[in-house]
Amino acid sequence: KYKWKRKLVRKLILTYDTIILLCQRMRTELIDAYDIDPVHAEKHLLLSHWGADMEFFDKFSTPNTPATKNFLISSGKSRRDFDLLIGAAAKIDFPFKIYCTPICFPKTTPIPKNVELLSGDFPFEQICRDYADARIILIPLFSDPEGTVGFTSLMDAMGMSKPAIMSANQNIDIDFDREKIGMIVNVNDVDGWAHTISQLLHNYSLLKEMGENCHRLGMGTFHLSNFVRDLAKA
Repeated sequence: KYKWKRKLVRKLILTYDTIILLCQRMRTELIDAYDIDPVHAEKHLLLSHWGADMEFFDKFSTPNTPATKNFLISSGKSRRDFDLLIGAAAKIDFPFKIYCTPICFPKTTPIPKNVELLSGDFPFEQICRDYADARIILIPLFSDPEGTVGFTSLMDAMGMSKPAIMSANQNIDIDFDREKIGMIVNVNDVDGWAHTISQLLHNYSLLKEMGENCHRLGMGTFHLSNFVRDLAKA
């Protein structure tokens, strides 16, 4: 809000050889907010997406048979609204498993009997094994998510060939409906989350298709090799 600060920040931005933005919306907002010349932006403000290390996940993969997967899973550290998810879980007769840290530990009490809450530091390999045994990966976010928060968990879904249900985040350049990899739910909407989960939970053919589409996306546009190539080019 201070004009002199904005002028200083603009001057600093222009001194960078390269800035890589992780989504188109963030790049556009930066250019518009600081009145960056389009010619300068084309050369110095690049767009690239995080990429999933798909080969890493191969060793954890299991057959894509949603009917044999007996719980839903959510794991994350940044801006996760696990109270929202627990509220939805209380309306659904199905097991949930939540990995969280003390920072994002839910305040809800008591925890429903169908929710297993694991808080602390866990080997990522353990989480991947649970991903493999889960039916859907859930990514609940707080309102006004900053940056690409939640995207790492979405890449986990790509690596594990799992459908994802996620809170809306306009800073992630993926159209869930077009790609058919899962579903988006409004933030702060417990009933919406419960309805969406219930809608997908036993639709095994659709879950299988969404999981396959998620894997396809990870092997294509959002593969680690593409990010590496963009970084090398920068």
